[in-house]
Amino acid sequence: MDKPFVILCGLGYFEVKLLEAVSNLYPVVAIDIDPIKINSLKPQFENCVFLHADASSILTWKKLDLKNLVAVITTFTDSDINLEVCRIIRLNFHSDKPIIVLSYSEDRQEEFKQYNAKIIKPIDMAIEAVIGRLQRNYSKAINIGLGQSEIIEVSVLSKSHITDKKLSKLKAKSWHVAAIYRDDQLIIPNGDSVIKINDKVILVGNPRTLENISNILLKGIPQFPLQYGQECIALENSQKSIINETMYLSENLSAKFTLVSYKFPLSDRLNHPKLSTPDTIVDKLKDIFTLKEDVGLYIFPEFGDFLNLKLKSIFKNCTKPFLIAKGTYPYKGIIAVMNSFDMLGVLETTIELSKIFNVEYRVLLNVMPDSLSTLSEKIQIRKAAALVRDFESVYKTKINFKTQVKNPVVGTIEFTKHFPNHLVVLNYKKNSKISFLKPHIAYLIVKKIKNSALAVPL
Repeated sequence: MDKPFVILCGLGYFEVKLLEAVSNLYPVVAIDIDPIKINSLKPQFENCVFLHADASSILTWKKLDLKNLVAVITTFTDSDINLEVCRIIRLNFHSDKPIIVLSYSEDRQEEFKQYNAKIIKPIDMAIEAVIGRLQRNYSKAINIGLGQSEIIEVSVLSKSHITDKKLSKLKAKSWHVAAIYRDDQLIIPNGDSVIKINDKVILVGNPRTLENISNILLKGIPQFPLQYGQECIALENSQKSIINETMYLSENLSAKFTLVSYKFPLSDRLNHPKLSTPDTIVDKLKDIFTLKEDVGLYIFPEFGDFLNLKLKSIFKNCTKPFLIAKGTYPYKGIIAVMNSFDMLGVLETTIELSKIFNVEYRVLLNVMPDSLSTLSEKIQIRKAAALVRDFESVYKTKINFKTQVKNPVVGTIEFTKHFPNHLVVLNYKKNSKISFLKPHIAYLIVKKIKNSALAVPL
């Protein structure tokens, strides 16, 4: 042909519908071995060329001038025939034009890849269309990108820690917001963009992570720590209370748990259906942070002098949330320490954990006397109070908010003594130095309190 054209191999019922659509874009050369079918279609498609021939024969292709070829679509139910078409195009004619294969089976997928053929599964498209109609609020991209659900569209239906927050504050690692649709307008997001209820958002990233994020946006279901990663790595320890706290966490958090030994393996390995116990030993504590990429939470035990010797290293090297388990479980409540780098993040994580463990939560802010407070500290107090009021309005509940005139470290230690089985939550700026001259509030609190503590580096 003198014009750009498409070759369509196989003319079943679905393919005839495809021929109607494609022929509106390009002239089509249609190949099928059934002469009756070809003769019946010729009157309907006068601008198309029909060949009564075997598409899997090289002789058929030698009769074609492929100079203006745009693409080849092959649609046979027999994978061997589709593969032979691909082989002829690539190896005999050395063409780099796109090959699209409509596949009706799961076999031979790897063989198609060697010919750089794009696989489309009509059954998957039909299923996704049906599910999309039923759900109306969630859909996966089947034939965009890898087609492995790494691109999804979600309607935002519920208030959560992801909504009404700058995207730059989410610290997302394995997923990103690619587009936001609001009031029939497309928003190309940047770090200052926020997701609001009733938005439609396009998310890209790890398919498992996206499934968890969609649950948050659709239903407000708490997913911690899955927004950070799919797996929890716990440092093994022989102390029974710490072991039991690890098991308690594994029973409540929707993540996979892996136990790792530090220097020496335990003689009596922990056995629990949700805990994986490979014979993994780390000689240096910082090596634990490079074992796996998709980690959402690290769990470290307090035993002997371990915490005093290694806590600085944990604060310095850990880039994901970590929990210092001190055996103060089951949690009867959660305490949000607002003397943190990001008060909003602390409050959101605390509320999420309170839902997961089905316990109450409290909010604590330690302040200096008014006469000694700097302007920035006074602003922090007003900001904390405003945040609490906002969350009370959103969740239609009264938050137990305690403001006390105390040194942040001393005040938190004294306060937590009254709530020995409460998990303490705080965050900190991960690049902040720990030194005697400039006290690191989060480090000192985690080190000195008796409660188990969750620290989130930002």
